[in-house]
Amino acid sequence: MRRFIPFTVTVITILATDLLMGVLVGLVCSLYFLLQSGYRSAIACTRRGDHMLLKFQQDVSFLNREEMRQYLDAVPDNGELIIDATGANYIDPDIREDIDRFVGNASSRGIVVELRDVEGTSGTFGDVEPARGVARAV
Repeated sequence: MRRFIPFTVTVITILATDLLMGVLVGLVCSLYFLLQSGYRSAIACTRRGDHMLLKFQQDVSFLNREEMRQYLDAVPDNGELIIDATGANYIDPDIREDIDRFVGNASSRGIVVELRDVEGTSGTFGDVEPARGVARAV
């Protein structure tokens, strides 16, 4: 149904005005739906207590920057954050810059950050303490 909306808008605008205006309005309408579909499903956030998971489900562009910043700001002090980018083929440099800045400042807030395949980078950053009764490999 959603894919017919730009077509319908184009036809109605052509009939109401002229061909050029109809095509331009149709292109703008199509661009809106394209950006909305790409923006909506790029980042998924799951939170359980002090633990958060940010999962990049597809290409993450600058359009997702504000959403990601809100998620990063919501990570509680002394919490844990996993950023899983195994599903992303492309991460915008602005997004990567925000991630790097967050990782750099995370230890001052006591946050442990685990990166999973963020442009080839994987690892755990911050003060990592083994849980009670859990052996840690050295």
